[in-house]
Amino acid sequence: TRGAFSETQDFDGFGRTTSVTRNGVTTNFTLDALGRKTFESLPGSSAGTNFTLDIVGRVESASSLAGTHARKEDCR
Repeated sequence: TRGAFSETQDFDGFGRTTSVTRNGVTTNFTLDALGRKTFESLPGSSAGTNFTLDIVGRVESASSLAGTHARKEDCR
């Protein structure tokens, strides 16, 4: 807490951040079994962005209310 600003974090059993609350507004995170982020909510909302990861953990696509954005590989 600094002046009027406050921040708290929640962690899973492995010490990974599952939510951050700043001044009463919470952002939630969902992690896969390897601890990679697969979802991040919009602050103060249950809506957010889902991430699809490849085998090494790179984001292949991100889906939200705005649509889906896929990573494009340069295949030369």
